Amino acid sequence: TFTWTYTPPLPVLTMTPSQVNHGESTNNASVDVNMSFVNNPDSFDASDLVVTNGSISTFSGDGNTTPYSMNVTAASEGSVVVSLPVGQVYHGDAANANDISYNLEWNYDVTTPSITIDSQSISENESTKIKNLTIRVESSEHISGLKEKHFEEYKEDIKEVRRNRKFEDKACYTLYMECK
Repeated sequence: TFTWTYTPPLPVLTMTPSQVNHGESTNNASVDVNMSFVNNPDSFDASDLVVTNGSISTFSGDGNTTPYSMNVTAASEGSVVVSLPVGQVYHGDAANANDISYNLEWNYDVTTPSITIDSQSISENESTKIKNLTIRVESSEHISGLKEKHFEEYKEDIKEVRRNRKFEDKACYTLYMECK
């Protein structure tokens, strides 16, 4: 006895935004998204997509001679999600519908973070003879990629920058400085 499993050609969607990467933040209210399929669906338009915290302002393309593209505008700050739900589009016949949900998500954020810098060892505008100083830098929200280079004025004095992971909703870093 010979048996096999036939896997029909299912539509597989890739969504690529131009102003932000999946899962990251942007201060652009509008994001352009290019879409491509492996096994183009028989039909596809904006009504096949579900947008949370936003809306599709333009949609174009036919998937054959013109790639699909759209512009999504955030409704408010926060997570924006574009989804193609399971079973929404098909290739060939309805039995060949997309078998997983395809999602694209980013965070729309236009709030400027406020930053607090303090130390338990010294007060603002105070002089000290302390050679090794610990300074805490706290932001009201996460600042990705904060490194020593962002503290250029004191570059030669900073030994290490560590992120305090217990503050997930904001950025809290500790600078360990060795004064000369």
